[in-house]
Amino acid sequence: MKLRVWLVIFCGGIIADGALAPKPAVDAELVIPFAATYVIGDPIPLVWRFKNISDKPLGFMWEGCCRLNGRLEVTQLGQILTPIPPGEAMAHMFAKAERLEPGHSRDFETHLSDWASLSDSGTYELQGQYVGVLPQQQPQVARGLSLWRDTAVTAPIQLTVLKTTDYLRQRAERGQARGLTIELRGPSVLPPQTPVSLRAMVINTSQVTQRAVWPSHFQLWVMTHSGQRLREVAGLIKAPYTEIALPPGSRWTNDIPFAADQLEGQPFGTYEVFLDLAADGPQTPRVPSNSLSIRWELTQNDVASLINRATAGPAVGARNAPLKLLRTYLTEIRSSLVALNLGSSSPSAAELARQLQLAAHLKPLAPKPGRVDWEIAVNADGHASFIHPLLNERARDLNVAVSNRVAALFSVRRHLGWDVGLVLKPENETTIARLKLAADQLRTFEPELAAPLHLRPFANNSNVVIHLRHAAVAAAGVIEVTRSANEVRIGVLRVSQGLASFSSFTRMKDEMAVREWLAAMPEKSPHLLVLPSSDLLYGQLLDLLRPLARSGATVDLKL
Repeated sequence: MKLRVWLVIFCGGIIADGALAPKPAVDAELVIPFAATYVIGDPIPLVWRFKNISDKPLGFMWEGCCRLNGRLEVTQLGQILTPIPPGEAMAHMFAKAERLEPGHSRDFETHLSDWASLSDSGTYELQGQYVGVLPQQQPQVARGLSLWRDTAVTAPIQLTVLKTTDYLRQRAERGQARGLTIELRGPSVLPPQTPVSLRAMVINTSQVTQRAVWPSHFQLWVMTHSGQRLREVAGLIKAPYTEIALPPGSRWTNDIPFAADQLEGQPFGTYEVFLDLAADGPQTPRVPSNSLSIRWELTQNDVASLINRATAGPAVGARNAPLKLLRTYLTEIRSSLVALNLGSSSPSAAELARQLQLAAHLKPLAPKPGRVDWEIAVNADGHASFIHPLLNERARDLNVAVSNRVAALFSVRRHLGWDVGLVLKPENETTIARLKLAADQLRTFEPELAAPLHLRPFANNSNVVIHLRHAAVAAAGVIEVTRSANEVRIGVLRVSQGLASFSSFTRMKDEMAVREWLAAMPEKSPHLLVLPSSDLLYGQLLDLLRPLARSGATVDLKL
């Protein structure tokens, strides 16, 4: 039986001069389907119901769970809970235009967890507010359809919930009322690669035959030690459909497969697991089993075994699961990796262990997979080295060429899930010739880099990126920068189609003339190619790059 509470608010009122305010176009209410027990961690549905009470159809933006158009105020004992910030909902739905017919209502389903995070047992009051169309929104609706731009506020509703620890304390009472006791048994430690079985036992303690359906009426809950449910771990049990009929005093048992990949990515620690039987009417409450503590971690022996399995390679048509697990927990197993005795390992296992040791040391540089830029300083004497001390610390030999040092670290990027880019940071006194020498040493990595070699010349604006090109590329304009004694000369060439001959440059006396030339170009963000002479100092080149970057131009530098 489902109980639905209808909550309608009238948004009209009396305006200052005593006249009635215009009748609102849309009424709103919040609906939470009835359940005898809601536990924090349940996917509690929260329905937004809108009714068009005007005499014409209306269009509006339903943004679901982004909390831009909608707001949900949740209070407990007079204290307002901090709402979930916009954009952090578990199940994101993009805003889209919707239509409300006159005299009709429409329901839009969300989950309470999209809007608020509850932590304690008790009764909460919920009140919603929704703006049909925000000023910056432009719904794509049929021509002539009026838009609902006003705000609707719902009447408050109440919701009572239990946190998992309080729910588990009610186990005996609920089992007695239901006439069923549920037991859960299993190992205390979860092996990294071998699935285990959790033994579920349902005992009929009543005087009548009890019925249930396996696994439809059951869910497996996995919680942190503090009692917070892991929503990332699916509660559904994958098993054949079975109708259970238990005579008085009888019991039914079944095994539930449980494997480490269900906790993969979760922090190491002890997790609480219990089995939850759904309610079957007002007189048959939901019943939890006992809570089972399972330890999830990788010991040093586990790490050694996983490395040996990983070197054997993946099975046919499968991924290398042991290697994936090692990569996921590089930070956590760092001490175990360092303590490994590589002397007794096979050559391939020893090499993989060394790579993982290096990857574990580098991971603090960028803990999450994705784009990572390594900055390389180029001194005035042409010496190149990593800027970040963590990279320099792990370079095998600082006396070898920078390309060899990059190669030593580049080999472990796949263990970290990094897409590596190389950013050169020359000193102002570094000549273009020395910058070119350093770039040429690193070009061998370009096919595998996330982007071509580049500069980020301005510390206060990391968005300005200048790519280093080995050969000339097509551009809308070409700028030649030369040095004669201490004088810097600038020549520009307007290119209409591809690269033209560089024989006829227009000489410009200073950067102001270049800025005027840029302002006269028809393109808002022209693509420019800069050709610096080899004896030019990088600091001198910066004086030119600064106005080019400010103009919004895309700049390539040919070395």
